[in-house]
Amino acid sequence: MTPAPVGESSSERLAGCFRRIYADGPPGSGAGGVMYTLTTDAGTTRLLEVSPALLAGAGGPSVLDGTRVSVMVAPARDSTSARARTARVSAIRREPAASGASC
Repeated sequence: MTPAPVGESSSERLAGCFRRIYADGPPGSGAGGVMYTLTTDAGTTRLLEVSPALLAGAGGPSVLDGTRVSVMVAPARDSTSARARTARVSAIRREPAASGASC
């Protein structure tokens, strides 16, 4: 039995509402960041690891925020507990508004 290639065996297509969330760092640190999430029609929310190039190719985070998207994801390489539910996005595209529940 030949095992499936790693990239193909763990890819998954998800669709749902894309959100951009701003995160503050500890007081006085000046640190902060932006996180991206996808909430599926089933109600599960996943943290997304999305490259700036993929975001730009899909219209940018401002255009995507609050819209329906479909993504191809694979589990993130980092397996620490804080990142266990983070998924690496390999493709992202906006979905027509009529393709599912509204965001």
